[in-house]
Amino acid sequence: MKEMIELEEEIWKEMQKAVDAKDVATVSLWEPIIAEAQSLRGNIERVESIIASSNTVQNFATGRSAVWSVTQAAIDNNYLSVGVAMKAGLLPPSGTSFSVKTATGRAFTTEEVSYHLRERGEIARFYRDAKIKEGDKVEWCEIVPSKEYYLQKK
Repeated sequence: MKEMIELEEEIWKEMQKAVDAKDVATVSLWEPIIAEAQSLRGNIERVESIIASSNTVQNFATGRSAVWSVTQAAIDNNYLSVGVAMKAGLLPPSGTSFSVKTATGRAFTTEEVSYHLRERGEIARFYRDAKIKEGDKVEWCEIVPSKEYYLQKK
């Protein structure tokens, strides 16, 4: 939201310059931009309110999820084994790209390859940021089938 407020302030500064210069043409160009910025700010505030009233993104999900334990080998090698999610039908066909949002605030695009996610750097960040250790459980939630998933420590 901070970036949106800063953007709005910059837009208003530019608008004020045009008004001070009595530049009607430029003022008319800025008016729809200001309206759009105000609309975006309202949308951001609504989304923030929804998120604040929920502990996780699960409220937006299909309700389908899978839970499994993380091994030390997975942590050491920065991979997420997704065999349990595959068996539950919670992944698209192998080689199909999809997005993952994590409880630690990250988002990335990846695909399943040989029962693991291809994107290993983001998995390493998730393990580190969520303070995952051997034996901890992770939950894989389906948000939009075959397109979007949510990953959290359980």
